[in-house]
Amino acid sequence: MSTNQFPKQCPNCLKRYGDATRPWCKKCDFSKVFGEWTSGDEAIDELIKMTQNRQGNYDDNFLEWIPFDRIRDKQKVGQGGYGTVYSAEWIDGKRYWDQSTRARQPCKVALKCLNSGTESHQIFIEEVRSHYEVHNTSFMSNSFPMYGLSQDPDTKEYLIVMPFVENGNLRSFLNKNFHVADWEFKLQLLYSIAFRLSHIHSRNMVHRDLHGGNILVMIDKDGNGRGEITDFGLCRSTADNVEEGDVFGVLPYIAPEVLKGGTHTLASDIYAFGVIMCEMTTGQSAFCDRAHDVSLLIDILNGTQPKILDDTPKEYYQLAKRCLDADPDNRPGAWELRNFFSNRYVSKSVPPEYRVADERKKDLLPQGSHQIYHTDAIYTSRNLSFTKSVNQLKIANRNQDSSQINLQVPDDF
Repeated sequence: MSTNQFPKQCPNCLKRYGDATRPWCKKCDFSKVFGEWTSGDEAIDELIKMTQNRQGNYDDNFLEWIPFDRIRDKQKVGQGGYGTVYSAEWIDGKRYWDQSTRARQPCKVALKCLNSGTESHQIFIEEVRSHYEVHNTSFMSNSFPMYGLSQDPDTKEYLIVMPFVENGNLRSFLNKNFHVADWEFKLQLLYSIAFRLSHIHSRNMVHRDLHGGNILVMIDKDGNGRGEITDFGLCRSTADNVEEGDVFGVLPYIAPEVLKGGTHTLASDIYAFGVIMCEMTTGQSAFCDRAHDVSLLIDILNGTQPKILDDTPKEYYQLAKRCLDADPDNRPGAWELRNFFSNRYVSKSVPPEYRVADERKKDLLPQGSHQIYHTDAIYTSRNLSFTKSVNQLKIANRNQDSSQINLQVPDDF
């Protein structure tokens, strides 16, 4: 079909189309397709309308209000610290262009709902807003969009509707596939995670809850992998004056300065990335062999770090250790991490020591050894209220002449 055969203006409002090969009028389309709707929550309505007002093209990343009767086959697939994840089918599906024709197609989706409560509702709003802000740019557009929001009429829970990822999160992926994941594939994942983290930081935002459960693994038809950072409920701007209060998160990934009562910063995200780098060498979640309790907290404050597999390439080992440095000022920035992994993966010049490490891994990690977990190793985000008690004890012991926090663990911890 030649360009001359396309209509040049909307037949309803007569407004001229911006792209004659993709005839679409935002004003009339939204009015006709979406009509009058409300989520029943003013803040959610305003958020959805904000994303729609920013839309420039028919298939841009924006949020829809999705009636719950357009969702079917809802099944629970996971439980996190702040909510529950389901799989389902979205009957209408995401909008896309089929050559010059506007189209939709049913698709499998993930539904995420947060636990009830005023605080959880605010986290829900912040997660949607931050996810949209991070992904609605030229660098990240449509890389991992939210399709829209909905509400279960029976439970009254609001739901985030997003793509369903068959491979699951990074933690479960490493548990199941570590022995077949070579360094080239792991460098792909680390590059994409560092790329997305650098983008978050370039917007002066701190994720504040980065760990393997919040990174989804996506593999294309050619076998290339990428990691998508999700769960932005605790994400905040560096300009926000956030009262930290209790520490929330997954203990092994929280930087020591935050565990001591300090503020989350860009550098505390880098510490979490360093923990993930360690996990990429062993296939094991950090400190999976011990309880995530006050004893581990004290050890982390005294300098204990996640293990790194023997024979890990030296440059990689050194970078991971820099990420885990007790002094936040000594940690690399996200852009340095991005460039490091770009030079080794994107340039297709994986150094030979990584190939050697792939061979050595077969001897160093017998199959199945990476799947042993302590029953009290907790990898869902939670309120780590015991950090306050430890910090109070530390203050009481400040007069002691010691470079370490030599504390007895109380029986009631």
